[in-house]
Formats: sequence, structure tokens, C-alpha cells
Amino acid sequence: MDFDQDTTASSQLSLTILQSVEDLILHQEEWDHFVEAVGSDVYFLVDWLRTWLKFYGKTCEIRFYIAKQNEQIVAVLPFCIERIRIGFASIRIARFVSSYGTIVVFSPPIQAGKEEPVIKLAVSDLLATGNCDAVCLSPLSGLSSLSTIENWSEVFDGRIDLLERKDVGVHTVFDLPDTFDEYLTSLGKSQKKKYLYTNRSLSKKFDVENRLIEDQEAVDYFDVFVDFHTKLWKQVGKLGHFGEWPDGLEFNRELVRTMAPKGHIKFFELSAGERLLSAGYSFELGSSSFRRLTARDPSQELKKFALGRIGYVKNLEFLINEGKNFAETGPGHYDYKLALSGQEFQMKRLIFTNTSLAVVARTKLYLLMSEYLNFFYYRLWFKKLSPKLRLRSRPLWAFWVKAKL
Repeated sequence: MDFDQDTTASSQLSLTILQSVEDLILHQEEWDHFVEAVGSDVYFLVDWLRTWLKFYGKTCEIRFYIAKQNEQIVAVLPFCIERIRIGFASIRIARFVSSYGTIVVFSPPIQAGKEEPVIKLAVSDLLATGNCDAVCLSPLSGLSSLSTIENWSEVFDGRIDLLERKDVGVHTVFDLPDTFDEYLTSLGKSQKKKYLYTNRSLSKKFDVENRLIEDQEAVDYFDVFVDFHTKLWKQVGKLGHFGEWPDGLEFNRELVRTMAPKGHIKFFELSAGERLLSAGYSFELGSSSFRRLTARDPSQELKKFALGRIGYVKNLEFLINEGKNFAETGPGHYDYKLALSGQEFQMKRLIFTNTSLAVVARTKLYLLMSEYLNFFYYRLWFKKLSPKLRLRSRPLWAFWVKAKL
């Protein structure tokens, strides 16, 4: 499906709409090439989108947009549409594919300077042809230009409302220098001295090996990492990522099986002979890395070596030596990341609706109910009461995962 719309007096955007995974696969080469060329996220690659839809998008209606100007791609945007109900509050909403069920922070693949006309076209189509009550863009990276645009009412000529622009937590990124020595210098004298001392002490105690695991070997290594990560969290009575997130284990196994042979998934291992000390799980695209999970040996005898930090720095060393210049490390505030020269940025949530009073009221009611659900289920029950009552750990409620915007 294609249509055109004037965006300025002298230019025109054309929008191709794909409504099946099969259609998306036909455009995979140009889609993936653009995602990497524009410096966007691994989460927008076709293999990632296909895998997410297989596990989490079975009931979704999908609309993938390819925006072009003068026959050149200027944006690719994948949306899933579904109706969600919390009690008596119900809305039909469009979100980016991968918005829930996994850990993501979005920098949508849009050519610089084209953000406003592209979002105008896509959101207008989703609210009209897609019959959506709302379009939610979240969680947007603090580095995404969409997070900084203020004049959305002017962009939409008053026909569409920006119902909400909300901070939804922070995420941490690392701007990586050309050499590891430059990185160590960026830590400052105290942190650099601490790292070098601990690293020497560890090397004296063990015959340490720092290893990168990639391609087909990464596929075979996945279960090793899962067991190591799960063992760490079991020490504090939790399931870890692969047990806590619904379908988290099989979703990630499929990602690794599909994307590791193409160089998009890597593991980083710090070991002493047969003993695994720390490990990291990352996605990669172009000159960027997307660090998502880490694990370490929780033994008391190793606590003095700060294996979490040592492993993290050695992971960054690999990235620098590979020529990576950027590492996005996921949502949440972590003091140790800041101490290692990470920078925090505010994530944003944008929600658009048309100007219908009924639609606005319905969406506001849903957002209110969603906040109540998040407070009573996640913050009160899951995070506080359940651990205090020493109830056996259970996966996150699948409905909460989907309903939370």
C-alpha cells in the first residue's frame, strides 16, 4: 500500500505500508541497510522484528512503514496494533514492535531532519486508517531527536493531540574512545588506580582469560550464559531475566540462533581455567553495542575482586578494540555504570490521539488504570510484599507486561 503527502512546497514523502511479515521479508535488505546506515538500534532489524512477533505479537495487527523522498528511504517504522483492556478501560493502541516483553530503548530509524514529517504521516495513518485510539512511542532514548521536539501541535496542525509527554526513567550510554588507554584515563585517577590494582590482584590469584564468543559459537554458548546468570539471581531468591520475563528464555534463544551467525549477538567471558568469573550478553549493529545482561560468580571469596566491574570494563575493552564507538546499556540507574564513565539520559514516552473528546477521555482513563495496575501489582506486590512474604518467585504477570505503556 502506498500514498504520498506534501510535506513542504518543494518536496514530497511517499509512504509504503507493509501489513505482513512476508511483505517485510521482501524488503529486508533495504530495510536492514537503512537501519544500520542511519545509526539506529538492533531492535529494528527484520530478524529481531520477526522473532518478537513470533513470541509476543501473535494477536497483533502489524503496520510497517517505509518512508521515501526522491526514491531514497528516509525512515522505516514497525508498529503493532492491538486492543488492551484494564477493567472497564479499553483502547486500541499502536506501539513499536518490541515495546514490551524484552529490554529495549528506542532511537527510531529516521533520517535526521525528517522526524516531524515522518511521524506526522505515520501517526496520522495509524489513527485514521489503522483505527487506533492512541499511538505510543516509548521508551524513547534521551538521545533520540524525537525526545527533544516540542512543537508537536504545530506539526499536526491541531488535528492530533500530544496527549502525554512523560519521563519514564533513565538509561545509560558510553561514548567509547579510540583506545582503551584513553578510556582508562577518562575514569579519573582514583577509578583508574582501583581498576588496575584489582585487575593485577585477580591476575596474580588466577590464570585469567578474557574471551569474546561470537558467530556459531555464541549459539552453543547461550545455555552456558543462561545457567550462569540464573545461578547468580537464585542466590537472592529471584528467577533472573530468563525466568522472570514471560517467554524470556525461548525468545532469547531464538534471537541468538537467528542473529548470532550474522554477527549481531556476542558474549564476553572472563574466566580462570574452567571457572567462569563473569560474563556479558550484548547485541551489536554497526559501530554500536547494546549491552543487556551481565552475570558474575557470587562467591564470597571473590567479592574483593569486584568481578562485576572488572568484567564490565574488560567488555568495554573488547568493544573499543573492535572499533565500536557507542554502547547503550539499557534502562535503570546504576551507580557503577556512572563510576565507569557512563552517562545517564532521560527516556521519554509520547502518546498521540486525535482530538475527539471521547477518544481523549478513553485514553486518559486507560492511562490512569495502567498506573494503578503498575502500582498495586508491580511496585507493591511484586517488588515489596511478595519477597517479604517469602513466596516462591514467579514470572512477571504476562498481562501486566503487555498492558504497561
